[in-house]
Amino acid sequence: MSLSVLVASTIISMSSVGSALHDRPADLGHGAVSARYESQFRVAVAGGAAADPLAAVGAKTSQAIPRLSVQGGYTVTPDGAPIRLRGWNWGAKKSAQAQDAAANVAQGANFVRLPLSWYFGDGTGAIDCGKGLGQDSYDPSAPGLIAPASLAALDEQVQWASDAHLWVDVMVRGGDCDFWTNRKIIPQFVQMWEFLADHYKNTPYMGTYSLLSEPHPPSGSNDEVRDLYRKVIRGVRAIDGATPIIIGGQKDYEIRNLEQIYMPDQVNVIYTANFYELPGYVKQAKGSQAS
Repeated sequence: MSLSVLVASTIISMSSVGSALHDRPADLGHGAVSARYESQFRVAVAGGAAADPLAAVGAKTSQAIPRLSVQGGYTVTPDGAPIRLRGWNWGAKKSAQAQDAAANVAQGANFVRLPLSWYFGDGTGAIDCGKGLGQDSYDPSAPGLIAPASLAALDEQVQWASDAHLWVDVMVRGGDCDFWTNRKIIPQFVQMWEFLADHYKNTPYMGTYSLLSEPHPPSGSNDEVRDLYRKVIRGVRAIDGATPIIIGGQKDYEIRNLEQIYMPDQVNVIYTANFYELPGYVKQAKGSQAS
């Protein structure tokens, strides 16, 4: 069975990816599997990011851009070596800087998570979803239904990361406003992902596609989330059959929802979950401090 699982946006049996979005580490310290969990979850650890992981497989990949893949419960590099993805989230658009890539590599990173806010509330209580109030990149009149400035900013960050030999996760966050009930939005969401898959299918170091960060349908239905994933995966795989896909359950990647969104017929998929236990410690009230 080819299955990877992320916990707290951390890959169990695999890799680590952070769930916070504002230039926070995507590994230990922000919800990653720590050493005490590694024996239980068989976390595979690869070395630092100084070497070019594509160099060793150049002769094998004359017809395709090398990609990560899920094999036997591990995420592996193009040459088949297990890899623990360690890195950073670069935050909302326009917050990243060109020097971040080199700085991340110097810290031992091999991975970066780049969010694209699409049909998204701006996080301040003011609803956006295409009205131009904040970070939302939804533009139904633009190619790919993505605001050109937002796509250009994402392309720039992808280039910075790729040039530094950092594996890239393009992660879409959104699902706000009437995303789950407006009949036109989900087909447009699929269309947007088809555009992204075509746009990046030949991009070096395109590591993963996170289809929808922390989904939270009003119905609270994992079936609804799983059905959405199936539609998007079908569209993406028709264009890019190689790049691994990351998905997670409803209620913001709640770990207890993993089983409900598992699709054994889908391959090259990494499942993600947030492991928020002991809420007084990991989700304490604002302004307080855990003892």
